[in-house]
Amino acid sequence: MFNHQLLRGILAVSFVFALLAPSQAFAQGKDWYVSAARGKGKSGTKEKPAKDISGLVKKIEAGDTVHIAEGIYLGSKKGGWDEILVPVKIIGGYSDDFTKRDPWGAHRTIFSGDNKGKNFKSRARLRIKCQKFRDKGEWEILVDGIIFDSGARNQYTGEGDLKIKRMFTPKTGANATPDFPGLWIEMPPKYATITIQNCIAMNCAPNTMSGAFNVKAMAGNKVYIRNNLAVNNTGCGISCLTAWRSDKDRPEFFVENNTVLFTWKYDGMSSWSGRGLYVEPGVPVVAKNNV
Repeated sequence: MFNHQLLRGILAVSFVFALLAPSQAFAQGKDWYVSAARGKGKSGTKEKPAKDISGLVKKIEAGDTVHIAEGIYLGSKKGGWDEILVPVKIIGGYSDDFTKRDPWGAHRTIFSGDNKGKNFKSRARLRIKCQKFRDKGEWEILVDGIIFDSGARNQYTGEGDLKIKRMFTPKTGANATPDFPGLWIEMPPKYATITIQNCIAMNCAPNTMSGAFNVKAMAGNKVYIRNNLAVNNTGCGISCLTAWRSDKDRPEFFVENNTVLFTWKYDGMSSWSGRGLYVEPGVPVVAKNNV
């Protein structure tokens, strides 16, 4: 059962978390800026920010950082999805002038969509896939301070009903509810460091063993999933997966200080879903201080 208005209530609750600072461990590339309120064009500067990250995707290069101000972002062509094919750092929760950060309070950066939009596609809300960089140096991938709310990306059975529908409805033009993660990081470069922190994933409807936060790591990756909230999703809250099948240079996951609430089954027959944390067999995970 889903409540696509849950964001208002859940963020009214006071969560006592220490805001983790964005990582500064790696060399910095170019900085880009995005603002829903005053963005225009594709300059992507602090003075002239882009309106959506989708307008910068073809310009972003490996090692760059994207700073995103408060507001609701509907994705590529307002289709409810974004895909980035290079290792990148994405930091949200800024005030509109980029002088302050409060991602869960005053300056919420919300990645959502429009289920009935003409360009809507059933995909992960944000997918970072770096297959072409698998053997090219050490990189950092960071997602910090983004709220992935798929409530408006889902289809529901009727007005006021809380049950999602997973099939297209020709009569109303409503698309099938996406059975994909809110955040999906896949095929990162070997030995890359991946960090997901200070984020919220809610109302996402991934399938059985996929997570609202979903990472499929490679050889030697160190993955830090910390200080996040996953609430009211199907499938799994957090999934730690790997595409690496060797005992040498296995990826390592560190899952710390997260809160996962109300993870439902994909459907009535899905015995594998409804988990707070899913760890693929053979994946080393240190999980501590999670609720």
